[in-house]
This record gives sequence, structure tokens and C-alpha cells, in this order.
Amino acid sequence: MVDRNFSHTTRLRLSPLVLTDSVGVNWIFSLCCIILILSVFAPSHVEAMPGPFLCNSQITCLNGGTLVTPDNPFDFCRCHCPKRFAGLHCEFTRKVQRNDRLKRLVRIKNEIAAILNQRHLRR
Repeated sequence: MVDRNFSHTTRLRLSPLVLTDSVGVNWIFSLCCIILILSVFAPSHVEAMPGPFLCNSQITCLNGGTLVTPDNPFDFCRCHCPKRFAGLHCEFTRKVQRNDRLKRLVRIKNEIAAILNQRHLRR
């Protein structure tokens, strides 16, 4: 007699990639070949910012900037710029900020000029 309530299920089990599996060996071999090809043909002319041993010959500071060599060999050379300049090579001009006293004097001058203009217009 056959039981009609019997259900048959199939479970699919995925096993992790193992080296003994031929598909796994092919996958790892392909990955190693790609890494080898990239390491041979990758550009090797990428340069980082020069360290302190190359500071004097590689970096030019503009507008009166002075070259600062780092004490730490892993740090970068840089330009110390005068107050009016900024940028990696002191190539940008900064806006000079007026001090508060000068701003106050200009405001007072403008107020006095406005008062004098009002008096002149009333006559």
C-alpha cells in the first residue's frame, strides 16, 4: 500500500569551496594568474610626495615661502607661506583681513559723512 500523504523533499546543500574540488582549484589558479599579470603590467611610475631627502630638489615655494623639512621620515615636505599667501607652493593670494579698529574707524567716518550730508541737504 502506498501512502499518499508522503511528501518527498530534496535539499540542496552548498559546501564551502575546498582545494580538492576541481572547480575550486581552477578558480584559485585563475585568481593567481590575474594577480601575477596585474603585478607585471601595472604602472610603476606612481610617485608619492617626496620625503625629506628630496625636499630641496623637488618642491619650489613661491612668493617668499620657505621649505619646511619634516622631522618624521614618514611626513611630507611642505612650504611655509607668508601671511598673504596660501597653497601647497604658496601660489594663492589670501584676502588680507582688516583689523577691528580699522573697520570701526571706517564705519564712524561713514556715519559722520552721512550726518554732514543730511545737514547740508536741510539748508
